[in-house]
Amino acid sequence: MKYKWLSTIFLMTASTVAIADETEHYVLPEHITKWKGDPYQGSISLSFLNASGVIRAQIETEDLLLVSITEAQLEDYVQLFADPAAVAKYSDGQPWTRDEVESAVQQWIARWEKLQDPFSAFAIFENNGQNNFIGHIVLGHGARYGQSELAFLFKPSVRNINYATQAVTAVLYGYAPQIFKDQYPVNLNNTIVDPSPLRSIHATGHFDDTFSGQAMIRSGMKIGENDIIWGAQRFHYLIRIDEIMNSYLLPDDSIYDSAD
Repeated sequence: MKYKWLSTIFLMTASTVAIADETEHYVLPEHITKWKGDPYQGSISLSFLNASGVIRAQIETEDLLLVSITEAQLEDYVQLFADPAAVAKYSDGQPWTRDEVESAVQQWIARWEKLQDPFSAFAIFENNGQNNFIGHIVLGHGARYGQSELAFLFKPSVRNINYATQAVTAVLYGYAPQIFKDQYPVNLNNTIVDPSPLRSIHATGHFDDTFSGQAMIRSGMKIGENDIIWGAQRFHYLIRIDEIMNSYLLPDDSIYDSAD
């Protein structure tokens, strides 16, 4: 099947959460929310193909091209996740080894190509003719029933808030609604929670990562409580699928094509 949509992501699954002591001095959410910015309201085009057990997806915005990850992006991912500056506020802040990157990439590819699981990763490229690789975004598995986890990471040289906002908006409003409508369950083969219809999308962000936090807020996610995760204060971000389906950011028109 193939779908195309036209219209007018950082983070990570929190596998272990340690609640801070009540005496911990937290940074307030205003540290993130004080930086005001506009949402992305440009074009979003989605192409989604499920043929012979292999899923391929591509999302295009004014400045970005998001493509379901393949082996071709492995070396780009190794360089991105091994860069100390890129991952300083991602997960535990430690660069990934090549083995760790290869394991994650193979898992994401398997979801696209073998497991019929569209909750997976996109490689991000500039949509400018040169199509340079600039980052990663994943709408992945979550730790709660009906919940998907959003995460994204950009090269330090292109940490552009407009790029990040476009990427998150494209996934939330150009991609998630379609796989929700097609009734793909979230958390297939998940050892923590059972598969179920998508209900919400969650993310966490380092307390001092205004770049990622603002991209999510501009895309309609709400900042909530905080926890100590991976040794640092992190804010929780959340949006429900019904909020997405009723949002003004959702594409007004859609073109639906199907092919076996």
